[in-house]
Amino acid sequence: MAAQQPDPARQIDALERQLAALTVALTGRVVGAQQETMQHLQLLQATVDDLEGSAREAADRRDQLLLAAKRLALELRGLDLLADHVKAVDALSRKLEAQVQEVVGAKEGRAYGWLPMNPSS
Repeated sequence: MAAQQPDPARQIDALERQLAALTVALTGRVVGAQQETMQHLQLLQATVDDLEGSAREAADRRDQLLLAAKRLALELRGLDLLADHVKAVDALSRKLEAQVQEVVGAKEGRAYGWLPMNPSS
């Protein structure tokens, strides 16, 4: 018995149907990939926008902190200068107090006869 040869027209029809099915499947996948890519690009753009906004806010906050740090440094320098002045006034006050004690002590000593009344003697 002779093997029947497939009909070339049927083979061509079957191949065309397979090709059409593959084309539809690939087109669907390409469209799905394009849509997914667009969603990813939109998400990426939203993320970039958020990141830029956060970076601007961080830069603004950094500028505010730097300004506050400069003001604090200036205030601390002023406090250091004030402390130096207080120390100088305290030293002068102690010196003055010692001199007053010398004068008061000498007058009291003269009044009670402890020291000579004439400072030159």
